[in-house]
Amino acid sequence: MKEKSKVPSDDLIGQIIGDLRKRLLDLKNNNRLLNFRFSDRAKNHIRAVDELPDILHEKLIDKKQLLFKALPEPKNEPKDEKTDKFLMALKAAKINDEQYLSDLKKLGDQDETSSKGQKCERALKNRLRKQLGLPLYPDRETMSPAEYAKVLKFNPSYDLPLPDKEGKDPKKHIDKYIQTLLFPDQLDSKLSAIQRGANTSMNEMGVHSAHISFGFLEWYESDVSDKKMFAPLLLHQIKFEKIKIGNHKTFCLETNGEETFVNLTLKERMVRDFDFVIPDFKAEDNPEIYFNKINKSISKFKRWKLRRFVTIGLFSFGRIAMYQDLDPDNWDEDKSLAKNPLINLLLGSSKISDNPTSQEYEVDDPEISKKVPLLIADADSSQFSAIADAMDGNNIAIKGPPGTGKSQTITNLIAASLAAGKKVLFIAEKMAALNVVKKRLDGAKLGDFVLELHSTKSRKLEVLQSLEKRRKKRRVKEPEKYDNAIKRLTKLKKDLSRYSNLLNQPYGESSRSIQEIIWGAISAGKLANTLGINDDIQQIVYQNAKSENIYDINEKIEILKVIERIEIEISEEWGGVKQHPWFGTNNSSLSVFEQEDLLSLL
Repeated sequence: MKEKSKVPSDDLIGQIIGDLRKRLLDLKNNNRLLNFRFSDRAKNHIRAVDELPDILHEKLIDKKQLLFKALPEPKNEPKDEKTDKFLMALKAAKINDEQYLSDLKKLGDQDETSSKGQKCERALKNRLRKQLGLPLYPDRETMSPAEYAKVLKFNPSYDLPLPDKEGKDPKKHIDKYIQTLLFPDQLDSKLSAIQRGANTSMNEMGVHSAHISFGFLEWYESDVSDKKMFAPLLLHQIKFEKIKIGNHKTFCLETNGEETFVNLTLKERMVRDFDFVIPDFKAEDNPEIYFNKINKSISKFKRWKLRRFVTIGLFSFGRIAMYQDLDPDNWDEDKSLAKNPLINLLLGSSKISDNPTSQEYEVDDPEISKKVPLLIADADSSQFSAIADAMDGNNIAIKGPPGTGKSQTITNLIAASLAAGKKVLFIAEKMAALNVVKKRLDGAKLGDFVLELHSTKSRKLEVLQSLEKRRKKRRVKEPEKYDNAIKRLTKLKKDLSRYSNLLNQPYGESSRSIQEIIWGAISAGKLANTLGINDDIQQIVYQNAKSENIYDINEKIEILKVIERIEIEISEEWGGVKQHPWFGTNNSSLSVFEQEDLLSLL
């Protein structure tokens, strides 16, 4: 007798769910949400300079498009280098400047007009400008982007400035641009890489990875650690688009429609390691208000700082949604996950199924077929059996390599469940799997029954619009047409099943089915034609075949083999049956007197 599985308490299941929930957040130091590594060479983020966080955030909330602003390319030759005084000094320097002469020697076979030669000359001109008291010339080769930015008279610090208390912020802070420390070619290269990464994440996983972060926490693992770590504080989903302005294309960004949220991974790590609660970002807050909250809350940590960074890039939040969904505070007590019977079975039960492997049913059996009210795609017997098991309420796992019809089976299962008046939640790790099933349902005109809650379809506005579209949808006219079609389909299936059953019944005592006998006759006829056997022989009727069993048939086959052997012997001896001396004689055709005469003659 099998021992019944023990059902764990709700508290135990809740604890297990809580532990699994924490594991959804990667709390290790290599997580970019805890330890973001800034690099000028990185292709996954861009940093803003000389902007105000509040104004950028406000523009996003107002659904305005923001353009990226690059450093302008330096002019080839400034006007003050065309004066007689500068040109005479340059001519003399080309003869006397030791650094310049040394640089020329290093050119080898290249002359002064080459790109390296021009760089040497630019360096010489910059030294001359300094000697003559001229302002620095902005140059990509000899000046850092920060130095170049200062020449252009804007603040190159990644720690963004504080807002003007009187609200008299410069026009450059309220325009539609996000200033960067990148030249046009560098900016385009980085933004293209970020867009590709965001598209890949969306297409493969259905996850938004493109965000803009407001503020970073500079923190240390311990009081003795010297390693600074930077973690984003506020994040906001964005989307990229390449637009044409004038004769060139550029990237713009805008909100994805979601609300700004706090870095939950950082929040969990701070609670776990420091018993420190990161403040929440409330609806009435803006970045500056939140930064003030952070400054007050981290005052007990001596070396920790709020960094006023704004960074646009790729942040992985694939599991954040699951983490939020599993929050017990989001569930009514009577509908808590810990009380869900399926979750109890998955997490707490040790019971093993009596049928660990599936069986294939007779799909045309009315008792079986009625379990699956509707199919919208082809299904073989194993696929149909899986659907029947699921419709019976069984928990099943379907395995198989690509191309074996798993998505087709899922599509049929969803359609059958809809026909039975059930609700279906379909989830997948890969977005491609969702799209394949949705496309099949669309093809069967069931797309209107699907509410998509992934990727761009999960935004509040899109969900409301989708629901409104369905609310306005008219009901299907003349449903009796579909009812009659289903009745006709049922009758045709019944007739075909009856025909199939008849063909597969055993015939008489032969133990062979009718279809086996028919195909045997067809094969025998083809073989007889190939061997040239007389048509008269092929038309011989086998009397009392229905009452003959396989043993009777085998006995007659043995007799035929004896006759065949005798015929061969006669042919070898006499050249054929007709040449045999007794050919044509038949006892049944001679009268008694004729038989006596024959014997007399013999």
